[in-house]
Amino acid sequence: MKTCTKCKQDKEMFEFSLNRSRTSGHNSWCKACISKHIKDYNKKNPNMKLERLAYAYGLTKLQYEQLLSQANHSCQICKTNSIRLVIDHCHKTGTIRGILCDTCNLALGLFNHSSLILKSLVLYLNSANKEVNLGYYLEKLSREQSLDRQNPLEVTSETKYIRGLRKKRNISLQEYQQLILSCNNCCCICNKQTELHLDHCHITMQIRGLLCSNCNHGVGLFKDQIDLVMTAIAYLAKTQNVKPNLLTLLSQL
Repeated sequence: MKTCTKCKQDKEMFEFSLNRSRTSGHNSWCKACISKHIKDYNKKNPNMKLERLAYAYGLTKLQYEQLLSQANHSCQICKTNSIRLVIDHCHKTGTIRGILCDTCNLALGLFNHSSLILKSLVLYLNSANKEVNLGYYLEKLSREQSLDRQNPLEVTSETKYIRGLRKKRNISLQEYQQLILSCNNCCCICNKQTELHLDHCHITMQIRGLLCSNCNHGVGLFKDQIDLVMTAIAYLAKTQNVKPNLLTLLSQL
């Protein structure tokens, strides 16, 4: 047992983070108190993280304030007034492009900051946005389960995966193999030949295609919304002609 110096409560040792600089080997504050302190501090100082990032990118206070003002203190893609805003930059040239929320910033990174891949994503979502008959999928799932009971398969890792597909995505092994052939064993968005994952609409449960891990995650971060992807394409196009940050380029030499 150990007493937290913040809340004055006796707690188990696992409720304190490790800290080798302390005699006891653990922090004096419990994990709950530290978490609450960080959240309260971030609420009182919403721009502190951005200010540290601005200093790291060589921005003056005036340049930083102008950047925030141009973005209207919100993400320049999804327009949300999020506490978790970050400074977005080009990883090739070091160019500072604007202010984004961490979700949109991560999504751009997953799509390799490429307008071409994002345009491919728009075409992919447009072609997949069709009405689907949910009754058909429910009937097909019932039929596949009855076949399993009549002809039980040997339990292997492959058969477990097949049954997982049937249960979660309502798709048979033959349909899955047809999907692989239709996309030439490549991601339907970036055309990379890598490990593929089933992509589906979370509203209709319609299976849309096979995507690599990055594209599948990126589609989720953009919330399957074509207008957000179009805004991201416009954002990248607008910032392509910005002069690179020479300080950042020199620091990479």
